[in-house]
Amino acid sequence: MGLFAAGLSVVAMRQWYLWITDKRFVEERSEAPAPPPFVTWMHQPMVSVLATAWNEAENIPCLLHSFLELQYPPKELILSAGGEDGSYELAAGIAEEGVRVIRQLPGKGKQHALVDCLQEAEGEFIYLTDADCVLDSENFERLLYPLICSEEAAATGSSRPLKRQSKSPFVNYQWSPRRYVEVKNMATYGHGLMGRNCIVKRGPLEEAWAAIADVSTGTDYYLALRLKENGHRILRVTASTVESEYPDTLPKYVRQQTRWLRNLLLWGYRFGDWPEVRHALVSAAVGAAMLMGPFGSAFLGSSAVVVWLLILIYGVLSRIRYMDIVNAVEHRHHAPVSPAALFVMFGDFVAWARIWLDFWHPTRKNRW
Repeated sequence: MGLFAAGLSVVAMRQWYLWITDKRFVEERSEAPAPPPFVTWMHQPMVSVLATAWNEAENIPCLLHSFLELQYPPKELILSAGGEDGSYELAAGIAEEGVRVIRQLPGKGKQHALVDCLQEAEGEFIYLTDADCVLDSENFERLLYPLICSEEAAATGSSRPLKRQSKSPFVNYQWSPRRYVEVKNMATYGHGLMGRNCIVKRGPLEEAWAAIADVSTGTDYYLALRLKENGHRILRVTASTVESEYPDTLPKYVRQQTRWLRNLLLWGYRFGDWPEVRHALVSAAVGAAMLMGPFGSAFLGSSAVVVWLLILIYGVLSRIRYMDIVNAVEHRHHAPVSPAALFVMFGDFVAWARIWLDFWHPTRKNRW
Protein backbone atom coordinates (compact mmCIF):
# COMPACT_ATOMS: atom_id res chain seq x y z
CA MET A 1 0.00 0.00 0.00
CA GLY A 2 2.91 2.32 0.65
CA LEU A 3 4.11 2.03 -2.95
CA PHE A 4 0.62 2.65 -4.29
CA ALA A 5 0.04 5.68 -2.04
CA ALA A 6 3.36 7.22 -3.06
CA GLY A 7 2.69 6.58 -6.72
CA LEU A 8 -0.81 7.99 -6.48
CA SER A 9 0.55 11.18 -4.94
CA VAL A 10 2.98 11.60 -7.83
CA VAL A 11 0.20 10.98 -10.36
CA ALA A 12 -2.10 13.51 -8.67
CA MET A 13 0.58 16.19 -8.46
CA ARG A 14 1.57 15.68 -12.09
CA GLN A 15 -2.03 15.93 -13.29
CA TRP A 16 -2.64 19.01 -11.14
CA TYR A 17 0.42 20.73 -12.63
CA LEU A 18 -0.65 19.87 -16.20
CA TRP A 19 -4.19 21.05 -15.54
CA ILE A 20 -2.95 24.42 -14.22
CA THR A 21 -0.62 24.78 -17.24
CA ASP A 22 -3.41 23.92 -19.66
CA LYS A 23 -5.79 26.39 -18.03
CA ARG A 24 -3.20 29.11 -18.45
CA PHE A 25 -2.85 28.15 -22.12
CA VAL A 26 -6.62 28.47 -22.62
CA GLU A 27 -6.66 31.92 -20.97
CA GLU A 28 -3.78 33.19 -23.13
CA ARG A 29 -4.95 31.56 -26.35
CA SER A 30 -6.37 33.95 -28.95
CA GLU A 31 -9.21 32.98 -31.24
CA ALA A 32 -8.32 32.49 -34.91
CA PRO A 33 -9.79 35.36 -36.96
CA ALA A 34 -12.52 34.50 -39.43
CA PRO A 35 -11.66 34.97 -43.11
CA PRO A 36 -13.10 38.04 -44.85
CA PRO A 37 -16.35 37.57 -46.81
CA PHE A 38 -15.64 35.58 -49.95
CA VAL A 39 -17.12 38.38 -52.11
CA THR A 40 -14.00 40.42 -51.25
CA TRP A 41 -11.55 37.69 -52.28
CA MET A 42 -9.44 38.60 -55.32
CA HIS A 43 -9.65 35.00 -56.52
CA GLN A 44 -12.63 32.68 -56.17
CA PRO A 45 -11.52 29.35 -57.68
CA MET A 46 -13.86 26.48 -58.46
CA VAL A 47 -13.79 23.93 -55.63
CA SER A 48 -14.72 20.31 -56.32
CA VAL A 49 -15.94 18.42 -53.27
CA LEU A 50 -15.28 14.67 -53.58
CA ALA A 51 -16.94 12.01 -51.42
CA THR A 52 -17.78 8.33 -51.62
CA ALA A 53 -20.84 6.67 -50.12
CA TRP A 54 -21.21 2.90 -49.89
CA ASN A 55 -24.33 1.88 -47.96
CA GLU A 56 -24.63 5.43 -46.62
CA ALA A 57 -28.31 6.10 -47.36
CA GLU A 58 -28.80 7.31 -43.80
CA ASN A 59 -26.13 10.03 -44.17
CA ILE A 60 -26.41 11.09 -47.81
CA PRO A 61 -29.29 13.60 -47.39
CA CYS A 62 -27.41 15.55 -44.69
CA LEU A 63 -24.24 15.68 -46.77
CA LEU A 64 -26.05 16.86 -49.91
CA HIS A 65 -28.16 19.44 -48.13
CA SER A 66 -25.18 20.84 -46.24
CA PHE A 67 -23.20 21.11 -49.48
CA LEU A 68 -26.04 22.92 -51.25
CA GLU A 69 -26.30 25.39 -48.35
CA LEU A 70 -22.62 26.42 -48.62
CA GLN A 71 -22.54 30.12 -49.50
CA TYR A 72 -19.31 29.89 -51.49
CA PRO A 73 -20.60 29.96 -55.10
CA PRO A 74 -18.10 28.31 -57.51
CA LYS A 75 -18.43 24.77 -56.16
CA GLU A 76 -19.50 21.29 -57.22
CA LEU A 77 -20.00 17.97 -55.46
CA ILE A 78 -18.94 14.71 -57.09
CA LEU A 79 -20.40 11.81 -55.13
CA SER A 80 -19.68 8.14 -55.86
CA ALA A 81 -22.55 6.17 -54.31
CA GLY A 82 -23.64 2.55 -54.23
CA GLY A 83 -24.56 -0.39 -52.03
CA GLU A 84 -27.49 -2.59 -51.15
CA ASP A 85 -29.38 0.14 -49.25
CA GLY A 86 -30.19 2.24 -52.32
CA SER A 87 -27.53 4.89 -51.73
CA TYR A 88 -27.10 5.63 -55.43
CA GLU A 89 -30.81 5.88 -56.17
CA LEU A 90 -31.36 8.11 -53.13
CA ALA A 91 -28.47 10.44 -54.00
CA ALA A 92 -29.47 10.66 -57.66
CA GLY A 93 -33.06 11.42 -56.64
CA ILE A 94 -32.23 14.42 -54.45
CA ALA A 95 -29.25 15.78 -56.41
CA GLU A 96 -29.62 19.36 -57.62
CA GLU A 97 -27.56 21.66 -59.82
CA GLY A 98 -23.89 21.45 -58.92
CA VAL A 99 -24.14 17.84 -57.74
CA ARG A 100 -23.07 14.87 -59.87
CA VAL A 101 -23.68 11.33 -58.67
CA ILE A 102 -21.64 8.41 -59.99
CA ARG A 103 -22.75 4.83 -59.50
CA GLN A 104 -20.20 2.93 -57.40
CA LEU A 105 -20.06 -0.74 -58.37
CA PRO A 106 -19.52 -3.57 -55.85
CA GLY A 107 -15.86 -4.22 -55.10
CA LYS A 108 -14.80 -0.83 -56.43
CA GLY A 109 -13.47 0.38 -53.09
CA LYS A 110 -13.09 3.91 -51.78
CA GLN A 111 -9.80 4.64 -53.55
CA HIS A 112 -11.01 3.60 -57.02
CA ALA A 113 -14.24 5.53 -56.40
CA LEU A 114 -12.28 8.68 -55.53
CA VAL A 115 -10.28 8.35 -58.75
CA ASP A 116 -13.56 8.21 -60.67
CA CYS A 117 -14.73 11.34 -58.84
CA LEU A 118 -11.51 13.19 -59.63
CA GLN A 119 -11.86 12.39 -63.33
CA GLU A 120 -15.29 14.05 -63.30
CA ALA A 121 -14.19 17.07 -61.25
CA GLU A 122 -13.59 20.46 -62.86
CA GLY A 123 -12.29 22.39 -59.85
CA GLU A 124 -8.93 24.06 -59.41
CA PHE A 125 -9.08 22.97 -55.76
CA ILE A 126 -10.19 19.54 -54.53
CA TYR A 127 -11.92 19.25 -51.17
CA LEU A 128 -12.06 15.76 -49.66
CA THR A 129 -14.74 14.72 -47.20
CA ASP A 130 -16.79 11.68 -46.12
CA ALA A 131 -20.42 10.73 -46.61
CA ASP A 132 -21.11 10.97 -42.86
CA CYS A 133 -19.97 14.61 -42.65
CA VAL A 134 -22.03 17.81 -42.43
CA LEU A 135 -20.43 20.85 -44.09
CA ASP A 136 -20.93 24.50 -43.18
CA SER A 137 -19.87 27.77 -44.80
CA GLU A 138 -17.75 29.17 -41.96
CA ASN A 139 -15.48 26.16 -41.60
CA PHE A 140 -15.35 25.52 -45.35
CA GLU A 141 -14.14 29.08 -46.00
CA ARG A 142 -11.74 28.97 -43.03
CA LEU A 143 -9.96 26.07 -44.73
CA LEU A 144 -10.05 27.41 -48.28
CA TYR A 145 -9.02 31.03 -47.72
CA PRO A 146 -5.45 30.55 -46.36
CA LEU A 147 -4.69 28.10 -49.15
CA ILE A 148 -5.82 30.59 -51.80
CA CYS A 149 -3.64 33.28 -50.19
CA SER A 150 -0.49 31.15 -50.16
CA GLU A 151 1.66 29.10 -52.49
CA GLU A 152 1.10 25.94 -50.48
CA ALA A 153 -0.40 22.83 -52.05
CA ALA A 154 -2.70 21.61 -49.29
CA ALA A 155 -4.52 22.62 -46.14
CA THR A 156 -6.06 20.39 -43.49
CA GLY A 157 -8.61 21.07 -40.81
CA SER A 158 -10.13 18.88 -38.16
CA SER A 159 -13.45 17.33 -37.18
CA ARG A 160 -15.96 17.35 -34.35
CA PRO A 161 -18.84 15.04 -33.45
CA LEU A 162 -22.23 15.40 -35.07
CA LYS A 163 -24.70 17.55 -33.14
CA ARG A 164 -26.73 14.47 -32.21
CA GLN A 165 -23.57 12.94 -30.72
CA SER A 166 -22.35 16.05 -28.90
CA LYS A 167 -23.74 14.96 -25.52
CA SER A 168 -22.44 11.39 -25.69
CA PRO A 169 -19.64 10.88 -23.12
CA PHE A 170 -18.36 7.88 -25.09
CA VAL A 171 -18.00 9.97 -28.26
CA ASN A 172 -16.54 12.99 -26.48
CA TYR A 173 -13.86 10.94 -24.73
CA GLN A 174 -12.84 9.67 -28.18
CA TRP A 175 -12.70 13.12 -29.69
CA SER A 176 -11.14 15.17 -26.89
CA PRO A 177 -7.59 13.67 -26.86
CA ARG A 178 -7.06 14.33 -30.56
CA ARG A 179 -8.60 17.79 -30.37
CA TYR A 180 -6.47 18.56 -27.31
CA VAL A 181 -3.29 17.76 -29.27
CA GLU A 182 -4.49 19.86 -32.22
CA VAL A 183 -5.20 23.01 -30.23
CA LYS A 184 -1.99 22.72 -28.17
CA ASN A 185 0.15 22.32 -31.30
CA MET A 186 0.80 25.85 -32.57
CA ALA A 187 2.79 24.77 -35.65
CA THR A 188 1.82 26.36 -38.97
CA TYR A 189 2.37 23.17 -40.93
CA GLY A 190 1.13 19.68 -40.23
CA HIS A 191 2.36 16.18 -40.84
CA GLY A 192 -0.82 14.58 -42.13
CA LEU A 193 -4.23 15.21 -43.64
CA MET A 194 -7.67 14.90 -42.09
CA GLY A 195 -9.33 12.95 -44.88
CA ARG A 196 -12.80 14.27 -44.06
CA ASN A 197 -11.75 17.96 -44.06
CA CYS A 198 -8.86 18.87 -46.34
CA ILE A 199 -8.26 20.80 -49.57
CA VAL A 200 -5.52 20.12 -52.11
CA LYS A 201 -4.65 21.98 -55.28
CA ARG A 202 -5.48 19.89 -58.30
CA GLY A 203 -2.00 19.66 -59.82
CA PRO A 204 -0.20 18.41 -56.70
CA LEU A 205 -3.14 16.10 -55.96
CA GLU A 206 -3.05 14.45 -59.36
CA GLU A 207 0.72 14.06 -59.08
CA ALA A 208 0.49 12.51 -55.61
CA TRP A 209 -2.44 10.28 -56.56
CA ALA A 210 -0.67 8.57 -59.43
CA ALA A 211 -1.11 5.16 -57.80
CA ILE A 212 -3.95 5.88 -55.37
CA ALA A 213 -6.22 3.25 -56.95
CA ASP A 214 -3.85 0.57 -55.68
CA VAL A 215 -4.08 1.86 -52.09
CA SER A 216 -6.57 -0.25 -50.14
CA THR A 217 -6.46 1.69 -46.86
CA GLY A 218 -5.04 4.87 -45.34
CA THR A 219 -5.88 7.17 -48.27
CA ASP A 220 -5.31 10.45 -46.42
CA TYR A 221 -2.03 9.34 -44.82
CA TYR A 222 -0.74 8.00 -48.14
CA LEU A 223 -1.67 11.27 -49.85
CA ALA A 224 0.07 13.33 -47.16
CA LEU A 225 3.25 11.28 -47.49
CA ARG A 226 3.21 11.58 -51.27
CA LEU A 227 2.74 15.34 -51.06
CA LYS A 228 5.66 15.57 -48.65
CA GLU A 229 7.76 13.34 -50.90
CA ASN A 230 7.04 15.70 -53.79
CA GLY A 231 8.24 18.71 -51.80
CA HIS A 232 4.89 20.15 -50.67
CA ARG A 233 3.83 21.31 -47.22
CA ILE A 234 0.42 21.02 -45.53
CA LEU A 235 -1.09 24.06 -43.82
CA ARG A 236 -2.75 23.40 -40.46
CA VAL A 237 -6.07 25.18 -39.98
CA THR A 238 -7.30 23.86 -36.65
CA ALA A 239 -10.03 26.50 -36.52
CA SER A 240 -11.78 24.67 -39.35
CA THR A 241 -13.76 21.70 -38.03
CA VAL A 242 -16.33 19.65 -39.90
CA GLU A 243 -19.09 17.67 -38.22
CA SER A 244 -18.53 13.95 -38.64
CA GLU A 245 -19.99 10.75 -37.28
CA TYR A 246 -17.88 9.09 -34.58
CA PRO A 247 -18.11 5.40 -33.58
CA ASP A 248 -20.97 4.89 -31.14
CA THR A 249 -20.03 1.39 -29.97
CA LEU A 250 -16.83 -0.07 -28.58
CA PRO A 251 -16.33 -2.64 -31.40
CA LYS A 252 -16.64 0.10 -34.05
CA TYR A 253 -14.17 2.28 -32.17
CA VAL A 254 -11.66 -0.56 -31.83
CA ARG A 255 -11.83 -1.34 -35.56
CA GLN A 256 -11.31 2.31 -36.45
CA GLN A 257 -8.34 2.77 -34.12
CA THR A 258 -6.73 -0.48 -35.25
CA ARG A 259 -7.04 0.58 -38.89
CA TRP A 260 -5.55 4.01 -38.24
CA LEU A 261 -2.59 2.63 -36.31
CA ARG A 262 -2.05 -0.11 -38.87
CA ASN A 263 -1.90 2.57 -41.59
CA LEU A 264 0.90 4.34 -39.72
CA LEU A 265 2.95 1.16 -39.77
CA LEU A 266 2.07 0.21 -43.33
CA TRP A 267 2.74 3.53 -45.04
CA GLY A 268 5.15 4.95 -42.48
CA TYR A 269 7.49 2.02 -43.07
CA ARG A 270 7.04 2.27 -46.85
CA PHE A 271 7.90 5.99 -46.95
CA GLY A 272 10.43 6.04 -44.10
CA ASP A 273 8.24 8.09 -41.76
CA TRP A 274 10.06 6.71 -38.73
CA PRO A 275 8.53 8.97 -36.02
CA GLU A 276 5.07 7.64 -36.90
CA VAL A 277 6.35 4.07 -37.11
CA ARG A 278 7.90 4.47 -33.67
CA HIS A 279 4.63 5.93 -32.35
CA ALA A 280 2.69 2.95 -33.70
CA LEU A 281 5.12 0.41 -32.24
CA VAL A 282 5.18 2.10 -28.83
CA SER A 283 1.37 2.22 -28.80
CA ALA A 284 1.20 -1.46 -29.73
CA ALA A 285 3.61 -2.32 -26.90
CA VAL A 286 1.66 -0.23 -24.38
CA GLY A 287 -1.61 -1.81 -25.45
CA ALA A 288 -0.28 -5.33 -25.03
CA ALA A 289 1.33 -4.49 -21.68
CA MET A 290 -1.83 -2.92 -20.28
CA LEU A 291 -3.98 -5.88 -21.33
CA MET A 292 -1.49 -8.29 -19.76
CA GLY A 293 -0.88 -6.09 -16.70
CA PRO A 294 -3.43 -7.65 -14.32
CA PHE A 295 -1.69 -11.00 -14.76
CA GLY A 296 1.76 -9.55 -14.12
CA SER A 297 1.78 -10.44 -10.42
CA ALA A 298 2.21 -14.11 -11.29
CA PHE A 299 5.59 -13.34 -12.86
CA LEU A 300 6.75 -9.97 -11.53
CA GLY A 301 5.06 -9.74 -8.14
CA SER A 302 2.44 -7.38 -6.78
CA SER A 303 4.52 -4.29 -7.61
CA ALA A 304 3.75 -4.88 -11.31
CA VAL A 305 0.02 -4.67 -10.63
CA VAL A 306 0.54 -1.45 -8.64
CA VAL A 307 2.42 0.12 -11.56
CA TRP A 308 -0.30 -1.07 -13.96
CA LEU A 309 -3.03 0.46 -11.79
CA LEU A 310 -1.17 3.77 -11.48
CA ILE A 311 -0.75 3.97 -15.26
CA LEU A 312 -4.46 3.29 -15.68
CA ILE A 313 -5.40 6.02 -13.20
CA TYR A 314 -3.02 8.46 -14.89
CA GLY A 315 -4.61 7.69 -18.25
CA VAL A 316 -8.16 8.20 -17.01
CA LEU A 317 -7.24 11.49 -15.33
CA SER A 318 -5.57 12.62 -18.55
CA ARG A 319 -8.76 11.88 -20.50
CA ILE A 320 -10.78 13.94 -18.04
CA ARG A 321 -8.28 16.80 -18.33
CA TYR A 322 -8.38 16.67 -22.14
CA MET A 323 -12.16 16.87 -22.04
CA ASP A 324 -12.11 19.83 -19.66
CA ILE A 325 -9.60 21.80 -21.74
CA VAL A 326 -11.30 21.06 -25.05
CA ASN A 327 -14.66 22.12 -23.63
CA ALA A 328 -13.09 25.41 -22.54
CA VAL A 329 -11.46 25.99 -25.94
CA GLU A 330 -14.62 25.11 -27.86
CA HIS A 331 -16.91 27.01 -25.46
CA ARG A 332 -18.93 23.89 -24.77
CA HIS A 333 -20.81 22.87 -21.66
CA HIS A 334 -18.62 20.87 -19.33
CA ALA A 335 -19.50 17.19 -19.51
CA PRO A 336 -19.71 15.27 -16.24
CA VAL A 337 -17.03 12.74 -15.37
CA SER A 338 -18.15 9.42 -16.83
CA PRO A 339 -17.00 5.76 -16.88
CA ALA A 340 -16.84 6.26 -20.65
CA ALA A 341 -13.26 7.47 -20.19
CA LEU A 342 -12.31 4.01 -18.95
CA PHE A 343 -14.22 2.28 -21.75
CA VAL A 344 -12.48 4.36 -24.41
CA MET A 345 -9.09 3.64 -22.83
CA PHE A 346 -9.86 -0.08 -22.82
CA GLY A 347 -10.77 0.21 -26.50
CA ASP A 348 -7.43 1.90 -27.17
CA PHE A 349 -5.51 -0.90 -25.45
CA VAL A 350 -7.35 -3.57 -27.44
CA ALA A 351 -6.88 -1.68 -30.73
CA TRP A 352 -3.20 -1.06 -30.10
CA ALA A 353 -2.52 -4.66 -29.09
CA ARG A 354 -4.35 -5.99 -32.16
CA ILE A 355 -1.65 -4.45 -34.34
CA TRP A 356 0.64 -7.37 -33.49
CA LEU A 357 -1.90 -9.71 -35.11
CA ASP A 358 -3.25 -7.56 -37.92
CA PHE A 359 -0.03 -6.18 -39.33
CA TRP A 360 1.50 -9.60 -39.87
CA HIS A 361 -1.69 -11.27 -41.06
CA PRO A 362 -1.73 -11.50 -44.89
CA THR A 363 -5.45 -10.68 -45.24
CA ARG A 364 -5.86 -8.22 -42.34
CA LYS A 365 -2.83 -6.10 -43.18
CA ASN A 366 -4.54 -4.18 -45.98
CA ARG A 367 -8.13 -4.52 -44.79
CA TRP A 368 -10.28 -1.39 -44.63
